[in-house]
Amino acid sequence: MDVPRALRVRAFLAIATFTVLWVFVVLPALVSSDAFRNQAPPVQYAAYNLGFLVLFVGISWIVLRSPVLGLVGFLDFSLVLDNLQPPFAYDASGKLVITDDGSLVGASVDRTLGWVATDVLRLQGPPVFVFVYVAVPIIAVALTIFFVRRKRRAKPAA
Repeated sequence: MDVPRALRVRAFLAIATFTVLWVFVVLPALVSSDAFRNQAPPVQYAAYNLGFLVLFVGISWIVLRSPVLGLVGFLDFSLVLDNLQPPFAYDASGKLVITDDGSLVGASVDRTLGWVATDVLRLQGPPVFVFVYVAVPIIAVALTIFFVRRKRRAKPAA
């Protein structure tokens, strides 16, 4: 099913407008509030990254006709590239080393994954580090390969 060009342009403008408003109007007010800083890391991460997620999914829907690939791309970017970019929130012993509540550490990928490791999976010590910085990036890349291959197989032969 081909989406008319005019609809794609309107969708792109709506996505771009939402993203710009989110990043330049909503986020500055949001991240400076105590209510935001007092939320669990997954809530901070989701709120902080909503505009970027809409951008990735929307653009991939318009360009690639696949919002799923946009979601996979966002998660791959976030869980691999952003996660492995210093400074790291956890050291090799699994200890949280960035604890400044005034920063955006709670919205960071590694802090969110660490919260999942410690509060949900009940991991402690070095397994926290391995989960956050080794296991999750490997799983993210494997899922990306799976979804990209699946998308390629789903294309009808011309």
